[in-house]
Amino acid sequence: MHWHWLSTTVELAGTLLTGGGLLWAYKNSTLLPHRLRELWHRLRHGGRNITVHAAPMLSGAGMLSADAFIAFQLDENATPEEKFAQLEKYVRELRGMFGPVNSAIARLDKAIQAAREHADATAAQALLEAKAELERFDQELKQLRAVDLHWAAAGAFVMAVGYALSYFSCFRY
Repeated sequence: MHWHWLSTTVELAGTLLTGGGLLWAYKNSTLLPHRLRELWHRLRHGGRNITVHAAPMLSGAGMLSADAFIAFQLDENATPEEKFAQLEKYVRELRGMFGPVNSAIARLDKAIQAAREHADATAAQALLEAKAELERFDQELKQLRAVDLHWAAAGAFVMAVGYALSYFSCFRY
């Protein structure tokens, strides 16, 4: 058996295996821009759709009309005490009108605060999910790189065996 022929054959097999492994790794790495675009698109468009229905919160908002008007006519023939009583009655009616408006404003303030808290919580959750997705993608990318280079490393090992055989074949002749 010719050691030189065997060593050259092993070197060729190792070179082909290394080349195939590197080509495989290159093929998979060219998918990286596509995967990054897909991840970016999913993060931008594929996230949560959050809808806050404000209609139930604003059920009492119909009282917020700026056209609140109570007709007032002061009796010119009344005594000053009667005029004062008429004015006092009118002021009470006006105050009575603003009570529901003020309570509606307070309800709206609470609803706005609840919506803000919900939006903050949802934004924090979306950020947390995006970070987790990026970490998962990073781990997947590292695994792909490592798996792709296994074949190239195996080919380099086979080449080393072929070189060792070639080295020892020099001593046989």
